Order: sequence, then C-alpha cells, then structure tokens
Amino acid sequence: MSRSKGQSVVASAAYRAGEQLHDERYGQTHDYTRKVVSHREIMLPEGAPDRLLDRATLWNEVEAGERRKDAQLAREIEVALPRELTTEQRLELVRQFIGEQFVSRGMIADFAIHAPRASDGSEAPHAHILLTMREVGPQGFGRKQTEWNSRTLFESWREAWETTVNTRLAELGHEARIDRRSYRERGLDMEPSLHEGASYSQRRRMRQADPQALGPQTRRTIENEARKNRNRQKIAADPAHILADLTHYASTFTKEDVERAVKRFTGDQDEVLVAAVFGVAGVRRLGLDLDGHERFSTEAVIQDERQILAIADRLAELRQPATRVIDPVTIRAEMSGAGLSAEQADAVVHLTRPERIALVSGVAGAGKTTMLRTAVAAWEGAGFQVQGVALAAQAAKVLRDDTGIPSGTVARLLKRLDEGEECLGRSSVVVLDEGAMLHSQDMASLLRHVESAGAKIVMVGDAEQIQAVQAGAPFRALEARLGAVRMKDSRRQKDQGDRAATVNMGAGKTRLGLDHYRAKGSVTASETRSDMLAEIVRGYLADALVRGHDRTLLLAHRRKDVRELNDLVRQALLKSGEVKEGHQYTVTEMVSDRTVAGQTRMRTAQREFGVGDRVLFRQNSKALGVENGSVGTVVATYDGALDVRMGQDIKRVNLAEYSQLDHAYARTLHKGQGATAERVHGVFSGSMDRNLAYVLLTRHRESVRAYWNTEEDISWERLAERLVRSGGKDMASDYAVARRIAAEQFDQESEAARDQARRTRLGAFLHAAKSAVGADRAQQARDAAAQRAREDAERQAEQERQRVLRAEQERQARARELADLRAEVPSHLTAVASLVAGEKSEPFVLRCLREAQISPSNYVTAFLHLVQDMGRLETSSQYDGLRYLARRAIENAPKEGFDVLQGVANRIVAVRRRMNGYDYEHRREMRWQDSPNSLLSELWYAVRDHNRMNRDQAINLDRLEGEAAQHWQGEKVKQAERSRNTSRGHDNSPGF
Repeated sequence: MSRSKGQSVVASAAYRAGEQLHDERYGQTHDYTRKVVSHREIMLPEGAPDRLLDRATLWNEVEAGERRKDAQLAREIEVALPRELTTEQRLELVRQFIGEQFVSRGMIADFAIHAPRASDGSEAPHAHILLTMREVGPQGFGRKQTEWNSRTLFESWREAWETTVNTRLAELGHEARIDRRSYRERGLDMEPSLHEGASYSQRRRMRQADPQALGPQTRRTIENEARKNRNRQKIAADPAHILADLTHYASTFTKEDVERAVKRFTGDQDEVLVAAVFGVAGVRRLGLDLDGHERFSTEAVIQDERQILAIADRLAELRQPATRVIDPVTIRAEMSGAGLSAEQADAVVHLTRPERIALVSGVAGAGKTTMLRTAVAAWEGAGFQVQGVALAAQAAKVLRDDTGIPSGTVARLLKRLDEGEECLGRSSVVVLDEGAMLHSQDMASLLRHVESAGAKIVMVGDAEQIQAVQAGAPFRALEARLGAVRMKDSRRQKDQGDRAATVNMGAGKTRLGLDHYRAKGSVTASETRSDMLAEIVRGYLADALVRGHDRTLLLAHRRKDVRELNDLVRQALLKSGEVKEGHQYTVTEMVSDRTVAGQTRMRTAQREFGVGDRVLFRQNSKALGVENGSVGTVVATYDGALDVRMGQDIKRVNLAEYSQLDHAYARTLHKGQGATAERVHGVFSGSMDRNLAYVLLTRHRESVRAYWNTEEDISWERLAERLVRSGGKDMASDYAVARRIAAEQFDQESEAARDQARRTRLGAFLHAAKSAVGADRAQQARDAAAQRAREDAERQAEQERQRVLRAEQERQARARELADLRAEVPSHLTAVASLVAGEKSEPFVLRCLREAQISPSNYVTAFLHLVQDMGRLETSSQYDGLRYLARRAIENAPKEGFDVLQGVANRIVAVRRRMNGYDYEHRREMRWQDSPNSLLSELWYAVRDHNRMNRDQAINLDRLEGEAAQHWQGEKVKQAERSRNTSRGHDNSPGF
C-alpha cells in the first residue's frame, strides 16, 4: 500500500474494519460503520506498546512516520477462508497463521474477517490482513525492514497458508484441500477471478434481477465476466483440466464434485460444461458407493493404480538371490528364545521370505516393532542393507530408535533417489512404517524405484488408523491384492477387555469398542466445554504425578483444545512448583491475553518456558538434531535461549535461530499416532471419525479415559454416530473389485463346486470387499452388490423399451408439427413479398449476397428462406450463414420486417413448446420493445431444438457463433475501408 498511488492507510483500515477513523494527515474522517464485518482484531508482537491496540492511533502513527511522497505505508494480504469451517474455526485459523508468519517476525497485524454473499448466494469468507513495515519497540516504530519485501519470504507465506489450512481441514475430517499454486503452476489453463467485494456481489445480484436497475457495469465486473467466459471456452475445448484438479486429493469423484469445480471456474452451474467433462474419453463410471452416490474416476488414476498393483504383482513373483534366501526353519529356531508370539513369528517368517514384497497389517499395539527388530537382525545377518522410511519425520525417528534401522522420511528418500544422491541395490530392503498414511503417487514412485533396483520392500501398517492426505489408499489395495500377515492380537493393553476392544476397532467395529469403554466407565461427560477441560486436566495431572509425564499422554483432535489444555496443565504445574518461573520467548505459537476494554490482546508468538517445562519441537532441524514432534525437558533458561534435555543429550536452543517450540503436555492425535503410554486421557469431539477414535483409544497400556461435553455434542448417540463414520479414502479399483464380487455371486455355488481355483479367487475377492467396506458390513455389501446388479439389468432393459417407445412417439409428433409449421411459413413469406418490389427469389438473394448488394429487405427474405428450410440444414456453413443473416436482418429490417420476423419466431416457439413440453409460463411474450438479441436467441434456440442437436453440435454452434461475430466485425472494417476509397468498385465478398 503506497502513498504514491494516492492511498491512505487510515482509510483502508477503516474500510476493512468497518469503523469510523479520523485521518490526521489529511484531516478527513472515514466512516464505514455500516459495513458488516464478522471480526476485527489487532495482534501485537512482544514489546509493542499497548496504545497501538487502538486502530486510529496505530495507523495515524504509521502515516506520520513516513515522510516520502512515495512511501510504502503497509502491506495487505488477503486470504480466502474455507467454507467448510465454522466461524470460530476460521478465526482460530487466521490467528494461528498471523501469529506464526507475521507477528513472530515483529510485524503488527490488523486483520478483519468478512463473509459477504457470493453471486450464487453462498458465503464467500475471507480475511484482510494489514501489516506494518517497520520494526516496533516500547517507544514505537523504528527502522523499516526491507527484508520483509523478499519474494522468497512471500512464497514461504503462501506455502505456510496452504500447509496450515490443509492440516486444519484434515484434522477436522474434511476432504477439501487448497493449493497455493496458481492455475498455471498446477497445469490448469484457467484465469482466476478478481476479488470484487460485497458491494460488487450485491450489485451483480441486483443487476441479474433487473438488468436496467444499476446502469453500466464496473470494469472489474466486466473483466471477471470476460475471464469466466474465457474459462468457459477453455473448459469446453479441454474439459480434462477439471479432472486433474478433482483427482489431486481423491481418486474418485461424483457429479456434484464436477458441478462445484465448473462453478468455481465459470461462476455458473453450466450443465453443458459438466456434460463436456463427463464426455472426456478418459472418464470412467465406477458404480455406486455405499451411500448410493454414483462415482467416477479417470483413466490416468486407474492406470496409476493398475501400475501400483502390477509392480506389486511382479515383485511378488520375483525372488531374491538364492545365496541370500533366509531359511524359515532356521529363523524359527532362532526366534524360539526371543519371546515372540506365534503371530509375531509368522510375521517375521513372512517378511523374510524370498519374495521382493511383503506386507504386515496389525492392530494397534500388536507388537509390530518387536517383530521388526527380529526381522532386521535376520536381514542383516544374511548381508542385506536395511533402509527405513515413514511419511512423518517423528515416525521415522521412532522407527530408527526402536529398531536400529537407519530411517528417514519417504519424501527425502524419493528426492535423493530421483536426484541420484542415493541408490538402492539388489541387497537393499526398504521398510515402510505407517504404510497406510502413504498416498498413491508416492507409493507408485517408491515401488518403481524398488523394482528398477531389484530391491525388496516391506510394508507395515494399519488401514484403520489415520489415512493419507492426498488421493488413494494404496496400502489397503495392496493388502487386498497380495494378502498380508494380520497381527490381530493386541499386546499393548493389560486389560483383556481393552485388548478385545482394540481388535474390534481394528476390524472396523468401532461401536463395539465405544460401548466397551462407556460401559467400563472410561467415558466422562460434562455439561460445558470448560468443565470438560478442567476435568481432563485433573485426571492427567493425577496420573502424571504417579507415573510421570513421559508415561502419561494427553490427546485432542482440535488445535484449540490442545492449546487450552497446555495452558491449564502448565498453570497447575507452576502452582505445585514442578515447573519454575522462567523467561518469555518469541516462538511461532501464540496465547490469548485479554487486556484493555474487552479488546483481544494477542501475545502472539510468546511462550514462557521455565526449568521443568516439557517442550515440543515442531520443525525438523539438522543443526539441532531434532525432528518435528520430538519432546524434551527444559533444564536451564537464558535470555533468548534454552537448554533442553533429550534423552542423555542436552541441546542449547537459540530462539533467534529456532523458534518452532511449544509446550508438550497435550498433543494432537496426528502427532500421537505411534505413541504409547501407561495412561491416556483424550477429548472426544464431533470433528473425529472412527480412524481418529481408534488412535485415541489404543495408545494406552493400563487405562484410557475419554471426555466429551453436552454443550458441543447434544447426546452420546449423536457423538457416537460421528465417531463410527469412516475417514478412509477410496480407490478407483475398489469399485472394480465390487463388480467382480457381484458377478461371482451369481454362480458362486456351481463355480466353486466345479473349479477349486475359482473358489480360491472368489475368497480373495470376498477378502477385498471386507477391506473396502469393513468386516461387519461385508455380507451386506456382497448381497447389496448382487441385488443392485440384478436390478440394474432389469431397469436397463425396461429403460431401453421405454426409450424406443418415446423416440417413436416424438418422431411422429415432430413430423406433424413440422408439417404444420411449413404450411404456415408461406403466408409470412407472402407478407414480406408485399413489402419489397418485384420478385425476391432465392437465386436473386444469393446473387445479391455474392455481390454485396444487400438491402434490408434482401436480408429479411434470405433469412426467411433459411428458416423455411431449417429442417433440412445439414452443414456447419449453413448454420453459420443462418446466424450471420439473422443478425443482419434484425439490424437492418424496418419495423414491418421486424414484425414479420416476430411472427415467424412466435410460431416456432409455439411448435417448440408443444414438441418439448417446455414450460414457457415464466417467459414474457416477445414484443417490439424487446431487444433484437432476445428475439434472435429465441429464433436460434428454436432452430437448434427443432433439429434435436446433440451436445457436441451445441458446442460447435457456440464456436460458430463466435466466428460469425468476428466475420461480422470484419465486414464492418471492410465497409469502412471501402467508404474511404471510393475509387474502388464493389468488393468480391464471399457468400455463405
């Protein structure tokens, strides 16, 4: 925001906050108190004076501090907020982003949240963020920070916003995601709309109701309409752009998903474009999902999934060198004294077989880590090099610490493999932990590298825990395809009933697990949210006092719950003396600090850390040797630094260099997956699904207690319904499996009796269905699929019979109506003939057209000749000619000729109404006062409907219309040139 552009930062702040502010520099008062603003707030960094919480004081000081006439006054950033979030969730999201990215760097942020109505009547929530450009201290503003203008920093803000929003959406169970990249960067040849604001949107809606009410449109509105029209044309030319956007986060989509995407790019729910998207050659109909929605995918997605399965099939058929085959008898003998269960021993034997791919699926706490340690010892003893990978850095650290395998993230390994910095070989074994969290794209890349190197890959995971963020569920698909050793017995919980509950939840029977813990008294209800938080803190501290914080876990799904729990626990520890008073530090998190006159004073990026505090590292750092999710204990505090004990090491953390710290008493469920504690306390919220509930209820050894409140969730039944919903992702291949199951179901008994191999394959198909829909619904899915197949066949046969009957009836009606229309047209031609002198035969008209001797009467006559023959129009040039002549006829015809055209149009409309059963009650009768364009539209659509054009012809017609318009403009230019050069004769303009 620059003064050279004539901008006033005081006026801008008043407008965005919806307040009245006086501009001391210009002596003007700006009053925008009538503007509706959802929320307004000022957030200050550490050390800023309290007076800057006043908006008028803040921005008048900014104005006064800048002397140059071209000074930069402030920076404005605008972010669109997800419609899926509630008002409170949006506010929390914006505060988090501003605190981490701006206030932590020393900027003052003045933000306002607006939620106007979009052109379609839905909410369009967004936030305006005004940022200061100078450093600020107790006395006020200091020098200008030019490094804040860095393009690299701006790109990091865009990336941070994407990460913050998508993480929040995933935590709340929403499938929607945002992408910081522009349409062009994402390979989408689309143009983004310009932001119009509430007044623009309101004016557009009023103009739609009455086009003459508000006069001419603004430049921005005209430009947006032009962009939408260009997007519409691009989608019509190449609808595959929409498909690429849809399949980034999901392997399948519905018609409603396509409609939303088309509306996002064009502003309209254009059924022609939606049909064009589904008309792309690569779109495949998959069938109905369990909720009865018809789902689709693309050939590209299907091919990717087929590649994953094909590579897996080839790896399963390949064998490792005979010199390195591990003998199963030998390995079982070596395990006999290791204390492994039969399940664990079977898993080790399975993983160490010579096949180059192996999967182990196990419920939470089944002892997969112990099993892996034994397998690693066997591989290394046979001369293999073992490489561990996991999606998250903390999961990779746990894998490394618990098994001794050198481990890192999947992203890091793929990057190093792609760039040639690391390579796999025939003696390499890749161990993928938490495999269910890996999406299809990374899984395909990893498998390609493993196959090309001749290596082996081992996957360990649980499809019932937290799923991948991006498209696909490849671990589940591979488990269904290849089979896996299933470790069903939970060894983590000491209580037999808890172990049974874990097994049930791991099999998708979440309600049985919930009922068990509720009957046991492990689910505590409170009337209000504050009571619930106080209760959970008391329970956590009581257990932590006896067993220690390392062996007691506090979990929640929502970030706001985690933040408040951390604050409450720390306050109690300060009172007890377990944590000492310390220093205030600038970090990238924030706390709420209520101050003067009800204002929200945000001590953003401020945390107090004292000796005894548990701290969470929230970002990887090679210099410190910490991963995102690591936890340590403060042993000493200094001005701007901390000493943190992590195991046997003490790390000096300089907050000026590493500020991604927070208190670590409570953590999110995403960070809690993979953790184990003696006792666990957690929050149940309606934002959770069965995968998250499964994680919460399976982290404990001794006991778990879940807390909920009736203020947010009205009843236990309502909450339980949300907790049992699946958070799993589907695959396009899921529906192919279901269709195969349905086909096999028709003759299952006879096929099985006749062919044992077919019986075996049928069992595999049934296992696939169980994986896809949950074991407790497998039989229901099989029966429903078979019944749907039978009903579909019967319905399709009946629909075909009805279609043939309707087509014959329509053909006969059309023939009758066409005969009636053609019988009436000559009377109109006679009326036109009386208006023009002499005979106006068709050859004469065509000659006039060729010689460019066109009179208004010639246009009328030529147009009516074509209308008369409209039932016989065949070529695109004829359609083009009709469109061109219609425009010229309406422009040039006198009133009498216009009346004749109106009569023809009304007769065609009458025929169209009777033929199509179209409801014209809401349309006005066409009159002389109507614009030529409205009459032209009626005539043109009448001709199009009369000839029963299909979708492709309609799209081609729109293209021809544009070409005709360009031709029309060209003719005008030629006429102007001819008038300037009178010495020339008639030009030889081609006819149509």
